[in-house]
Parts: sequence; C-alpha cells; structure tokens
Amino acid sequence: MIELHPEFLVKNGEKQFAALPYEEFLKIKELLVYLENLQDTNDKDNLSVCLTEIKNILIVDKLTHYQNIIKQILTEYERISAQVPDPDIDEVLMFDDQRS
Repeated sequence: MIELHPEFLVKNGEKQFAALPYEEFLKIKELLVYLENLQDTNDKDNLSVCLTEIKNILIVDKLTHYQNIIKQILTEYERISAQVPDPDIDEVLMFDDQRS
C-alpha cells in the first residue's frame, strides 16, 4: 500500500483539502491510469496483466519504504557513533541508491 503523508488545509475547524508530496501524487496518478485501463478492457488476459503490474508497483513502493527506514536507522547510528570517535577507525556511511 502506498504510504501517504498528507497535509490538511482546515477551514472553520474542518478539513477542506489534502496536499500530498509530489512523489506520492505521481504514484496515485499512475495507479489511477491502470485502474482506468482496467475499466476500458474486457479482455481477461489484459486484466490479469494490469493487476500484476499494480501489485508490482505496490511491492516496489513497500520496498522503497523499508529501504528508507533502514537508511534512517543507519544514519542515526552513524551520527551517534561519530560522537565518540576512535582515532584508529575511519567510519564512512554510504548508500548506493542507483543499484539498491
């Protein structure tokens, strides 16, 4: 499932609008295009392909989410570790985002 981070615009104490980060908006837009294609097709083979593609998008989104959590944990560990430096150890934290 796509994790959403909306910010709400409130008027008179009631939520009127929700603003999403642009990346989340693009993911939702992409899924809506797939869903529209599902409505337009009556061919079962195309239907199963579209559902498989949607599932893959959701899986990739979940993997990206967990990768980001791991990056946050490692970054925090590196920050804490840097507070007590050891002159005999060089610590470097790197992430390969292109091949993750």
